[in-house]
Amino acid sequence: MKQKEKQLGFQAPKSSIEYRGFTTINIDGLHYCKSHDFWFNDEEYDKLLHFGVACFYTDSRYKEGNHNYFKSGYLYFNRRKPLSIKSALRRIRKTHNLPVGTIVEINHSHYGIGKKGSYSLAYNFKVKKENKLDLVYEVNKPSFSRNFSDDDKAKNLTDLLRANGFLVKVTYDVEDGGDYAIAYGHGFRVGYSSFDNTLFDYSYGMKSILYDKWDEFDKWSRCYEIPKTLDNQEILETILKHTGEE
Repeated sequence: MKQKEKQLGFQAPKSSIEYRGFTTINIDGLHYCKSHDFWFNDEEYDKLLHFGVACFYTDSRYKEGNHNYFKSGYLYFNRRKPLSIKSALRRIRKTHNLPVGTIVEINHSHYGIGKKGSYSLAYNFKVKKENKLDLVYEVNKPSFSRNFSDDDKAKNLTDLLRANGFLVKVTYDVEDGGDYAIAYGHGFRVGYSSFDNTLFDYSYGMKSILYDKWDEFDKWSRCYEIPKTLDNQEILETILKHTGEE
């Protein structure tokens, strides 16, 4: 992963503002696992998931941090309890799986004001040694072993997909009274609901099985459609034909 070039150390003179400590530690391009104190590339795991491989998202033992966002994660986020620079660096060196060369941003919750305007009080640290943690993932989240409660056709489709290399996550929708599933495998995401229920409130899922390539998926309303009236074996063959693996 290519890191942005950033100046290391304080971005402003220490004497420019009364220093009270750092309130956040964050990294661009990575997400944080709070339960086991390690960092991971969510895009890499997302790809593994869509090829039916056990990963972070299939294993209930691993919990994400509270402040993982689209393209960044936080090791520390607390404006009420700021850290000293020594304490911040200890946390960074202790955490796992930060690649050598990663730039860590240790931020203050304020900006300084100088003659040329405001400036950041961030301290940027470059990782020089990786604290490696070896991980083994399982498919043990309960949703990946569930099946539909009352729709036999959807239940049989779930069994068929699982027998052909898909990881199928089934969710019981108590509010709407129906079940729905997302299947991951062969580079595709497949969504379907019980009977003629909507899929995530999309009417497209009432009469169709919806699917798309993992790296092209936008939203369910823009997916390929397969009529639910087709035989389950035909549904599977249609998806595999699209992958070129039939």
